[in-house]
Amino acid sequence: MATGEQLGSAEPETPSEDAPAGRTAPSSALELRQLTKHFGDVVAVDNVDLTVDGGSYIVLLGPSGCGKTTILRMVGGHEHPTSGNIFLDGRSLLGIPSA
Repeated sequence: MATGEQLGSAEPETPSEDAPAGRTAPSSALELRQLTKHFGDVVAVDNVDLTVDGGSYIVLLGPSGCGKTTILRMVGGHEHPTSGNIFLDGRSLLGIPSA
């Protein structure tokens, strides 16, 4: 990615009454709902619920083997959840191939 390039929608965010002065409302949200992933008998991700507002910066922290990479691979479409769903701006990402 080139310097100064931004991820996400090319459309500008719109001001909101809910946003603090000088800030804009999130343009989208990433939601994980009851996300679970099994590899055979191993439960790699167990019933994760998470909402990330558009424009937010988050970090997944945890020890080796706790499911951080598996969650990111599912969000990116490289792994399929055993159960649960992944939404971006209210639309399910399940079944959409990875880029």
